[in-house]
Amino acid sequence: MSDDPTTPEPTTPADPVPATGTPPWERDGTTFDPARAWSLIEGLRADLAKAKTPPAPAAPAPAPAAAPIGSAEVAELRAELARERVARRYQLDDDLAALLGSGSADEIEARAKLLSERLGAAAPSAPPVARRPVEQVRAGSDPTSPPDETDPAKLAAMVQARMPF
Repeated sequence: MSDDPTTPEPTTPADPVPATGTPPWERDGTTFDPARAWSLIEGLRADLAKAKTPPAPAAPAPAPAAAPIGSAEVAELRAELARERVARRYQLDDDLAALLGSGSADEIEARAKLLSERLGAAAPSAPPVARRPVEQVRAGSDPTSPPDETDPAKLAAMVQARMPF
């Protein structure tokens, strides 16, 4: 112990030996083996070095080979595509597109045209839309009621009658 008050007193480290009296490396009943401890330290250092190194860029995975398609399957897909295109052209639903069947594109088109004509004649037609709005029809009004007064002189008289001057 020194007489200098500025130097701190050396502290004693905590006793590493537990209160049971056995060192921590002998807790499981095995005695301390320095070679085993050193190999453990080297293994941990190697694991740490491996974890610190960035992973090497992986080689791109090869694209999976497309399954070979048979000519019958190609023909079936083309017919389905033709049916879908014709159904959209004639504005047929998916249920009606299934009725077009198979065959050449011309045959499918002829069936779609016939089906569209028959459905168009059976469906009730909507009344033609007027290009110009009708004077009596206004948003929020009842088309059966007579139109409100729009004469400026009459409107001014109505406003003046309501105002208490």
